Amino acid sequence: MTPSVGKILYNRGLKQGVYFNASIISENERGQWIETRSQISLRSISKTNSIPDSALIIVTSQDCDISCSNDELDKCIELAVFKKIKNKKKHAGNQFVKSVKKLQIKVNEQWYEAKVEYIIQIEKTKLVEILTNPDDIYPLPKAHHQSIPLWRANRYLRTALPDNFNQKLYPIFEIELPELEKESKRSDNTSYIRALYIKLNSFNEEEHYYFELFALLTFDTPNQILSNIQDIIEAISDKLVDQGYIDNDNAIYADRDSSTYVSYLTHFVKINLDHHSLASSDNEVGPTL
Repeated sequence: MTPSVGKILYNRGLKQGVYFNASIISENERGQWIETRSQISLRSISKTNSIPDSALIIVTSQDCDISCSNDELDKCIELAVFKKIKNKKKHAGNQFVKSVKKLQIKVNEQWYEAKVEYIIQIEKTKLVEILTNPDDIYPLPKAHHQSIPLWRANRYLRTALPDNFNQKLYPIFEIELPELEKESKRSDNTSYIRALYIKLNSFNEEEHYYFELFALLTFDTPNQILSNIQDIIEAISDKLVDQGYIDNDNAIYADRDSSTYVSYLTHFVKINLDHHSLASSDNEVGPTL
């Protein structure tokens, strides 16, 4: 039985979280690729919209969709275009999957950035003709490989908090998040924090809320860092209490994923940090989706 085109690509190494250099694709072909973007305004050739030679093309489709045995069911593969950025363009709010609009990663000592509105959908039949050499396909560093599916999924999984609550929470975050990011940063520039969660007694617009904050950390978080992160989350909670909200007296504030039960997390929702990502230090938000 002849394998599907997707299976051929998968066997060559095209999987979620791998990348290839844009330079192996002809400029003319790349010009055709941008026509697959969801926004019509981003399909025209321009310096901003183009895919430069220096870009990385990262696979965001799931492995099962790539290797599907019926190409008619999954004709295309989703790819994210990561362009080189200067160090001064780095912004912590766009790293560690905090923003659903942008993602910044570091590969081979160079920083790259992808924007969700520049994602493209390329037919498998085209890719199988181009990606004939498995040596042209590279794995991302482990931490970034894990962040790719989270980045795409978070766009659809995020939950909006009540405006009344956000009005009190975000000004506190603007003060406390830089210290939290500093404390949680690992030597490889990833984060010990997997996600920040919150539990509210109501998602309606209320005058007062009962709440609980929780930071989910990686299994290898050192004890001292875990303790420091707990202190910062508790400080954020204390400031919310000062605003008239009521904190859970038995709050844990932070723990490793290896020690956290799924049943515990089901009572929480993940905090959407786009507000922090698109703060004054990062004005380039791109077109509204």
